[in-house]
Amino acid sequence: MRIASENKIRRSAVWVVSVPLTVVFLIAGAMKLLGKAAGMFEHWGYAVWFSYAVGAVEVVSAALLLIPKAASLGGAAFDDRPRFLALEANHGSERH
Repeated sequence: MRIASENKIRRSAVWVVSVPLTVVFLIAGAMKLLGKAAGMFEHWGYAVWFSYAVGAVEVVSAALLLIPKAASLGGAAFDDRPRFLALEANHGSERH
């Protein structure tokens, strides 16, 4: 009985964290898909279409966070390290 109770608490805690994060990521992705962030992407030197692509990835990844077997894949899309490496590769030469 005790193990079942602990598992239920653990699952509840995961949902309490996952749902608000999913909502935040969905909103961020939707703003990009609606073109609200296109100006920022242009300012950073990227094409406008890239804003839409990032928004689509964010929305799909957010949805994956709600599927237990796919949550780690959805969360991996929000890891900033690959994005920072791409930004550095793209804009690193501008610093000189």
